[in-house]
Amino acid sequence: MAVTEREDSIVNLRDLLKAIPALDWATIADRPAIQAALDVEVKGLSPNSQTCQAGDLFLGMPGVRVDGGEFWPSAIAAGAIAALVSPEAAAKIPVTDQCVIPLADMASACGLVASAFYGQPSETLAMIGVTGTMVKPPQRT
Repeated sequence: MAVTEREDSIVNLRDLLKAIPALDWATIADRPAIQAALDVEVKGLSPNSQTCQAGDLFLGMPGVRVDGGEFWPSAIAAGAIAALVSPEAAAKIPVTDQCVIPLADMASACGLVASAFYGQPSETLAMIGVTGTMVKPPQRT
C-alpha cells in the first residue's frame, strides 16, 4: 500500500506537476513517456520504492547517505506512473523511456506535490493565536 492515499476527487500527474513553479515544462515536453503519463490518475504518493504500487507517484528524496531517487527503477517496475527524483539520481541511472522527472529542489517539490494531492489542506485550516501570559514578575530579595 502506498504511504499516502487520497480519498476524494481524482487528481492526475499534470495537476500535481502544475503545483511546482520551478518545473521547466520545456525540458519534459519532448519526452513521450512523460506526455503519456500526464493525464493518468495518481492514486497515492510513495517515498519508498519497496512500498510503491500501481498508480503511485514515487518521490525519490535525497538523503544524507543515500539518494532515494536512485531507486526509481524499482518504483517504476512496481507500477509507479512517474518518479520525481534529484538530477543526480536521474544522471546516475540513465533514463530511457520511463517517466522520470528530475527536480533540483526535491524537498520543496515534494511539499508542493503533497499539498496539491490532498487538495491544499492548509488553505482551510483555522489559525488561532493566543498572546499574553500570567507570569509573575521577578522576585527581589
